[in-house]
Amino acid sequence: TLGVIPSAMPCLPTLTGALRERYPRVGFEILSRTSRQIARELGEFTLDAGVTYLDDEPLETGAEAWPLYRERFRLFLRADHALADRAEIRWAEAARHALVALTPDMRNRRIIDAAFEAAGATPRPMIDSNSIVALLAHVRRGGAACVLPEVFVTLFGDAGFGESGELRAIPLVEPDIGHVVGLVALAQKPRPALLAALVEVAADFEATPRHAHGCPSTAPITR
Repeated sequence: TLGVIPSAMPCLPTLTGALRERYPRVGFEILSRTSRQIARELGEFTLDAGVTYLDDEPLETGAEAWPLYRERFRLFLRADHALADRAEIRWAEAARHALVALTPDMRNRRIIDAAFEAAGATPRPMIDSNSIVALLAHVRRGGAACVLPEVFVTLFGDAGFGESGELRAIPLVEPDIGHVVGLVALAQKPRPALLAALVEVAADFEATPRHAHGCPSTAPITR
């Protein structure tokens, strides 16, 4: 049973697929959780492991962590949006446009709010939702924009993004931010076989290029 922050879902098949190569009969229960829920549920032993932020919120006492990748952000918008032809967009500029956003209880939203604050901007999203699917639906059909991790670019493939697609994902700058996402689990000696294998898979994940997992950024992880 894995608890996963919503922003990390596109990269998850690399972990589960690699583990199933070693244990073909293993099954997974994958639950969308906030970073705080993951910390709590690890301590309650209702999760075997989690995929969450590592570098700015305390882990559950007795937990171990293994970095996977550094999360970067882009502004997702429709190809006919006024900013769609830009190579990059400043956070302060993005705040002046109609936005949809994750709910404030989610760590991803708090990271984004802090980036806007650092840019001297205070956006007022017209829709808050704890569903990324709902946000992208409003981008696609409603013409709003949304700040999301860049891993969602590859979730939709060439049909969704690029010159021939109906959506764009423009890198956000000033400030340039990124947070480390990784695997977490309670320390156990000896580790159960499946958890030990998952830790090995996580190490392989971090050591290979980001784009191999659907993560466009090739920036190294720095703590």
